[in-house]
Amino acid sequence: MKRKALTYEIAIAGIGTALSLLGIVLYYYVPWAKISFLALSGVALQLPLLVQSRRGCLLAYVATGGLAIAIIGPVAALPYVFLFGWQPVVMGYCLRYKAKLYISLPLKGVLAIFGAYGTFALYGLGETGTNVLARLGWSPSLWVLALIVAVLWLGYDYLMQWVLRYLDRRLAKVTAKYKPRTEERTRHEAPTAPTDQDVFGEGAQDDRPDGDDKNEVDDE
Repeated sequence: MKRKALTYEIAIAGIGTALSLLGIVLYYYVPWAKISFLALSGVALQLPLLVQSRRGCLLAYVATGGLAIAIIGPVAALPYVFLFGWQPVVMGYCLRYKAKLYISLPLKGVLAIFGAYGTFALYGLGETGTNVLARLGWSPSLWVLALIVAVLWLGYDYLMQWVLRYLDRRLAKVTAKYKPRTEERTRHEAPTAPTDQDVFGEGAQDDRPDGDDKNEVDDE
């Protein structure tokens, strides 16, 4: 059973990698809706999380990032590598370990600020971006800009959590048999009536951000 579960884990990670890479290619070649395609690439990385595979999500992120750098170039791939790619990985681990809001929110905010800074400084802005940041220095304007980036990113992260819950509900019949804990219960417990258990824990039906005790993802 473990070998079979690992096979499905690798398969769904591969599907997530392919779809995420498709979003990156569309972002690069289509001259409009670039942020939407980057967000789509992040949503595709959520597929391994539907079968409780944070490892698969991480591997899909690394594989997609490497392929993106090879296909569209390292500079063009920066928004994915620095921002949209790591978001589902961090979100998955925060949900799994039920990270409290006073831990998860600052962590995601700081990562978003550094990611935005790296993208801003390197992606198509060159010397102009460096000069702007040099003029701001440690002035209040820089702190306000960083705060705006963090708030916007946390809003995006909450939206992605909602998308993950929606996908889990819609695909529950398909993914239920591939979740490790489901297989363990089938072996050791008598059959029971179907429950509303999803990727976030038993009975988690409401749309809550991470940090809530109900938002638990089972071990791999």
